[in-house]
Parts: sequence; C-alpha cells; structure tokens
Amino acid sequence: MTFFQKIKNLFRRKPQDLRVKIDSYLKNPTLIQKTINRQIDIVFLTKWTNVLPSEPPHFDLNAKFLNSVNLPSVPQEIINTLTEISFQDFASDETKKLWIEALIQPGPQPKIEVYKSFLMQDEVSEWIVDALQKIFAEINQKLNPLSSFMKNSTVDTQVRNVIKSFLPKIQESILGKLTDVTSDQDLLIVMKNSIAIAMQLSLKDFQMPPENELENSRKAIYKAFQSLLNDKKALEKSYELYRSFYAILIKQYGDSPLSKVFFDSDNNYNHFKTTLSEQFAKAIVQANATNSIYADELENIWKDIQTS
Repeated sequence: MTFFQKIKNLFRRKPQDLRVKIDSYLKNPTLIQKTINRQIDIVFLTKWTNVLPSEPPHFDLNAKFLNSVNLPSVPQEIINTLTEISFQDFASDETKKLWIEALIQPGPQPKIEVYKSFLMQDEVSEWIVDALQKIFAEINQKLNPLSSFMKNSTVDTQVRNVIKSFLPKIQESILGKLTDVTSDQDLLIVMKNSIAIAMQLSLKDFQMPPENELENSRKAIYKAFQSLLNDKKALEKSYELYRSFYAILIKQYGDSPLSKVFFDSDNNYNHFKTTLSEQFAKAIVQANATNSIYADELENIWKDIQTS
C-alpha cells in the first residue's frame, strides 16, 4: 500500500474511529515525544537562513488593532496576594547571596560623559545646593541656638553662593564615585546592602497613585505605544538593524543549522531535545486526562485537512 493510499484510507475512516486513534495517541507519551522531537528538529536542523529571510518581513503594525483588546482589571484578591510577595520569598539565603554577588560584578558601565550629562543639569545642581544648604542650616541651628532669630535673605544668599562655589568639586567627587564602583569597597558594600534591601521589598512598600491618575498613566502608555507602532522612523530603523544583524550572522555562522549555532555537539543537542520533548509529552498526557482540548483540536485539524 502506497503512502497516498494510506492517507486516503485515513480520511475514509469514520469520525469515531479517528477519535479513538486520537485518544489512544494522547495517552501514549512515547508517541507524543516522538512527534515533539520532529517539531524540534524542524526548528534546529533546518538551516537558519531558510527560517529567516534575508529581507525583513513586512508587517502592518497599525495600532488600531489594540482598540479591540479589552484589558480587564486585576481582581483585588490577586493584588492583595502580590502586595505581600517579595523576591526573598522565592529564594533561600544562599541563592540571595549568589544573586547579590552576580549583580555587583563588573559589567557595561556608562562613560563619564554620560554621568556628566545627567549630573550637570541645572535642576540637579539646584537639588544638591538645596540639600547642602539645609544641612548647613541644621548644623548652624544646633551649634548656635540664636541662629533662628538672625535669619535673613542676605545670609541665605551668601550661603548658597558659597556652596555653589564648591559645587564643581562636589560634582567631581560624585562622578569619581560613580565611575570607580569596582575598586571602591565602601561603595560595593552600599550596593550589596541596597540590593539586599530591594529583595525584601514588596508592592505594599510602594505608594500607589489614585485610580484616576493610574487611568491617565494607562492612556499615556497606550498613546506612546500607538505612536511607536505607527512611527515610520522606528520601522525603518528596525529593518536596518535586521539587515545588519543578518549580514553579521551570515559572516559568523554561514549556512549552519541552529543546532550547530546553539550546541557544541550533537550529543548536547540530543540531550536538550529529549529532555524538552519528554517533559512536554508528560504534560500533554496529564492535561488531556482532565480536559479533551488536545483531542478536540487534533480532530478539528484533520477535518480542516479533509475540507481543504
């Protein structure tokens, strides 16, 4: 019997016969795993140049489709649950220590010019001056009880001018701290402590704005996304990056399949494939035992093929 005759015979089966076969298949994790293995091979053994075209695919990203999406409000019970949860609830002390050490390791760091662009803003300079002026005022009040009776705008102005004269040195000192993180042990300790504190935080430690302000935030975010999706400049730059990355990948990997790109050996790839397919197969069998959604969908797929 030829392959095509087998297919015809399959389609000639009565619907109940097909359903019996499907139900039997979905109870057999070995067969399901075999199917999943083939799907994984399609992805990883196909040359990546056959998966990704040399020219970027053009999608119509008109943001009007978002208008049809209704984002439901999150049930209060879920919010109440989330407000009590922090990172430390998911990690042991040993795991937390490892994460803290990982987060303080040297990595990409802004150049000093980037820090300057933030720190040298007039508003930031004013914040520094205001903070130092308040500190000096507190110190003066502690040392000189009569200072509160001697306040005047002229003295305040003189104090501000003195602080401003030292501002470049203060900013230089701050920049030195920011750009010398890895060698400053005191700063590393501060960073470690800050990360540890952040791991203890949950939503209840944050003050939420009123509901009307949250709604305004949602509208502003939606408007920003809508603008980005319709921005010709963003689309043109995305296509430019796609072509650039494609050329780099061709140069680096040639026409290799993804299995050669992501795995050092066939053994590693096969181990990955077998482990992944085994887990998925077990999950499908368990899910289908309580819900016939997979069986229903497979039956519908066969019907679609028959009517095509």
